[in-house]
Amino acid sequence: MLTREEFDRLRQEDPEALWRILAEFAQRVLALEEKIAPKPHTPSAAQGFIKPMSQRPKGKNKEGGQEGHKGHTLEKNETPDEVEQHKATKCPNCGFNLKDVQGEVVETRQVMDLPEVIRFFTTEHQVVEVCCPGCQSPVKADFPAEVTAPVQYGPHTQTTCTLLKVDQAISLERIVSFFTDWFGHAPSEGTVQNWIYRAATTLEPIEEQIKAGIIHATAAGFDETMVRSCGKNAWIHVARTDKLTHCAAPGGRGKATIEKIGILPDFRGVAHHDAWEAYFSFKQCEHSLCNAHLVREGASLKKHFDPAGVWSEPIISWLLAVKKQRDGGIFCCAEKLVTDLRAVVKGGYTALGFSPPADGVKLSACSKEFRSRIRWLDRLWFYAPYVVRFGWDALACFDNNGSERDIRPVKLFSKVFGCWRSASGLDSFCRLRGYLSTLRKQGISPREGLLSVFRGNPIVPATT
Repeated sequence: MLTREEFDRLRQEDPEALWRILAEFAQRVLALEEKIAPKPHTPSAAQGFIKPMSQRPKGKNKEGGQEGHKGHTLEKNETPDEVEQHKATKCPNCGFNLKDVQGEVVETRQVMDLPEVIRFFTTEHQVVEVCCPGCQSPVKADFPAEVTAPVQYGPHTQTTCTLLKVDQAISLERIVSFFTDWFGHAPSEGTVQNWIYRAATTLEPIEEQIKAGIIHATAAGFDETMVRSCGKNAWIHVARTDKLTHCAAPGGRGKATIEKIGILPDFRGVAHHDAWEAYFSFKQCEHSLCNAHLVREGASLKKHFDPAGVWSEPIISWLLAVKKQRDGGIFCCAEKLVTDLRAVVKGGYTALGFSPPADGVKLSACSKEFRSRIRWLDRLWFYAPYVVRFGWDALACFDNNGSERDIRPVKLFSKVFGCWRSASGLDSFCRLRGYLSTLRKQGISPREGLLSVFRGNPIVPATT
């Protein structure tokens, strides 16, 4: 709140700043009046769908596939499994019988479908014993190493069930129901879960290789999200590159947990992440902040506190302008970018009636009323070198969307099932998710990868 002395001083020395402050006060009053005004009751079902606000500006291209886009369509099979010929039996003009008249194929069409009956393929392994002619000793062969029981499911069934659970987020109960409906019988829920544990155990050495590959990368993204496990909060941490994904849930969220994972403490490249304080504890690597977080936060603050965009819009526009330059291959001087960013952020402080924090101070003193707005400006001011890194360093990115994409299946799984009942189940899920994501990034089929795991010879993805 302005004092009378401050009001008189601004009126004489800087009437433009005074006008911006009064305009913001007026906007806040209107927003509060709208918020407390009585509204007629509308049932939630009648309110309709409210489309979320998109951060992406309207593009110049038309909707749909763009020129030069390589389309994908269903193509004919050169070797069809079955051929049906359709020939007229009577001439529609004169009624002549055409049954025994030879013709030629002039047009073909194909229908691709699943077989009418899908059933298990059973292979019986028979051990043959022979009598050695040389010493008359009975000699009996051994069963293959993977055949360990009188009757068991094979690697294809194990792969399918594991993918349905871990990759497609289908519950064990529904997997069993699906197999029963389609194939006549199904493995039990406990059997499927044991297959998941077994696959995760087999992949432990490969997980260590993926970790080593990320540690030696020139740039990597890091992110974390909260889930429920064993009736309490747990955090899943993701570390990734364009070719590798590591997913782990050691338990907590702080610096000790990151050290336990063992990737970021030994990482020497450029780390992309959000402004969570624990990431900055590791000084041996370079840091680059996710500007998508900052732009989204700024857009939300603009919507609620600055509809006219008096102080928030210049900052958002400046960040997007630097991104546009970077996308066009134009890099700027690091010192100039930091200076320019802080200049535009300082304008935000001034418009709100505050001053930037002193050197080395992260947070400005402010009342609870201004806290969300000032904390956003504080992050932009204090972390300015990390915010603008993408504008001068080719290894840095404007956003950390890759990490968010890698962590999205985890959130989907959490929303579908609610929680994990055991720590071992969460650990197995994380290890398998990291492996499957890595395979996809390298163009390897997850099905082929898991099939190799259950056959005892897992595919090892490239780590360099």
